[in-house]
Amino acid sequence: MKYFIRIALLSVVTIPLFTYLGFWQLGRAEEKQVILNSYNLLKNSEPVTIHSAEQITSLANYQPISLSGRFDNQRFFLLDNQVINGYAGYDIIMPFHLNNGDTVLINRGWVPQGISRTQLPKVDPIYTNVTLQGILYQPSNHFTLKQDILTNNVWPQIIQRLNLAQLYSTLASPNVLNTVIVLSANSNYTFTYHLKPINMSPEKHTAYAVQWFALLCLMLVMLLVIVIHAYRNKYKPEFTSK
Repeated sequence: MKYFIRIALLSVVTIPLFTYLGFWQLGRAEEKQVILNSYNLLKNSEPVTIHSAEQITSLANYQPISLSGRFDNQRFFLLDNQVINGYAGYDIIMPFHLNNGDTVLINRGWVPQGISRTQLPKVDPIYTNVTLQGILYQPSNHFTLKQDILTNNVWPQIIQRLNLAQLYSTLASPNVLNTVIVLSANSNYTFTYHLKPINMSPEKHTAYAVQWFALLCLMLVMLLVIVIHAYRNKYKPEFTSK
């Protein structure tokens, strides 16, 4: 009887949990598929020529664009904890001033970390006006244990996440965008291109959902066996000898 109670109590907790996790993974798979469809639809489309930051606000995520202006060589950010092929490094996030004076943020790609954390990567200045091509990318603000404390005194500044409102505020920019521009892989100003629209494929999310539903089925079977066993013991016929 005690064994039955333990299984019943365990089932009360795990059956709703496994059900929720299974459907949550299916939901995530659907979300990732929508992102992939949008990315694949737009990535090869004609770039939109940008003349102002306001134009960007009406464009979709992953829209290719073209823009002209100059880099801010004095002030830029190093996005920390970027790993490629097992090597740690930074993404170079640089302000870019459009010809009309608006500021946008450009992700120039990945550079490896130095021998120590105190050895920051060197970025050669670009003094001329340039025309760039890239795609719009709206970052997800993942939870971090350490919040960035930024000032306008020391550059470059290491950041843990792309809090774009904070970055634009640090730059004292009047315009604030919710996207960065990731330079195209073949640009002369890109370091190492590594944009991935998703970090886990829809197929993997679906596989995780199948695992959760398999555990759910296992718990249901265990509960059913215990119930049947308890029922048979309770109503077991008693034989008396004459």
